[in-house]
Amino acid sequence: MGEFDLVVVGGATAAWGSAISAARMGLKVALIQNRPVLGGNGSSEIRVWSMGLVRRGKYPHIGEMVEEWADHAKNSPGTYEEFGDAQKEALVRSEKNISLFLNEHVYAAATIGQKIVSVTSLNTTTSREKIFHGKFFSDCTGHGTVAFLVGAKYEIEPKDLLGMSNMWVWSNGPAPRAFPETPWALDLKMDDFPYPKMGKADMADKGKGEWFWESGFAKDPIKDLELIRD
Repeated sequence: MGEFDLVVVGGATAAWGSAISAARMGLKVALIQNRPVLGGNGSSEIRVWSMGLVRRGKYPHIGEMVEEWADHAKNSPGTYEEFGDAQKEALVRSEKNISLFLNEHVYAAATIGQKIVSVTSLNTTTSREKIFHGKFFSDCTGHGTVAFLVGAKYEIEPKDLLGMSNMWVWSNGPAPRAFPETPWALDLKMDDFPYPKMGKADMADKGKGEWFWESGFAKDPIKDLELIRD
């Protein structure tokens, strides 16, 4: 795919910050994301809102670039439309020094000595491979995938791991609806549903999954990921 000054692997906030700031300083950038949309947890796929404290600490203005693409969702998880996938992509594509590659899963990397020289991706829709050469690489994958591929040292704590969130929404309908049998799922009753943010009266007509609906804390977040999801 050519030679780039900076190859950024990932598609969430850290990746945008790396790619856009580098592009505006004149670098030729490849931004590689393995999903069809940008945003990571802040996309319509996961819907974690962009709330938090960004103007703080020793460098209070360092987070202001985030305002260019941050959503303003009213809740987390919010609605599909609130996360503006199309607007995020349009912003990145408006940067003339960025080449955007969606649906590209980076699964291999090559090094010479202690320096990364290229990464290889597999297109998740066509299975076509692409090789990206670069002077510098930014690993914004969330799991440190590129670092792992090139043999970097890493450590996973045996406890207090992040779980997998189960996002769901429900509301009362005009008539009962049948639900398919799921013998592989946990047998939950209504009494098992936690209500820490909304009282039962508020949940009578509508409800949604919150971030406390997670599982898999005691399992390996990489090797056991599919098991945790199921």
